[in-house]
Amino acid sequence: MLQAIQTAPPRRLVAVNEYGRPIGQDHWRARLTDAECESMRRLRDDGFTYTQLAEKFEVSKSAVADIVKFRRRAQTPVAWHRREERPARPVVRYDERIVRAAAFRVAIGEPFPQVCRDLGVPKTTGQSWLELNRYGFATLVATYREKFAGSPQLQLDFRAPRERAWRL
Repeated sequence: MLQAIQTAPPRRLVAVNEYGRPIGQDHWRARLTDAECESMRRLRDDGFTYTQLAEKFEVSKSAVADIVKFRRRAQTPVAWHRREERPARPVVRYDERIVRAAAFRVAIGEPFPQVCRDLGVPKTTGQSWLELNRYGFATLVATYREKFAGSPQLQLDFRAPRERAWRL
């Protein structure tokens, strides 16, 4: 039903400064790789403006100026430490049948929390499907509502609320 994909965290070398803190692309707040910074400096030497570089690398002009003038991203590694990368959160992918079943049940008017609970989907995940149209969920709900709204093809049996039966 649910497939979780997870990989083992590899160990790699990380550049550190004299205080043992990661620097450059290994710093936790780095948005650019070391290669991108070097490329930025070469392009500036070739005549590109700060504005052009900022648009190309999707950073601010002040960040470009600081990198090009070696005020930022200019530390030299003192040592290299072997560190484990943090394990990535498992990626959960939902089967298309679950998404279609949830969309159908929401379209015919079942309460959303109950649908999520019955199918084993966290409520917040289901809400993100609906709000962000993940897996085409909102589109499926709209399609099913158009297809089955007031249709004699779909009859709900309300005799036993816990044991609803759908007949098509």
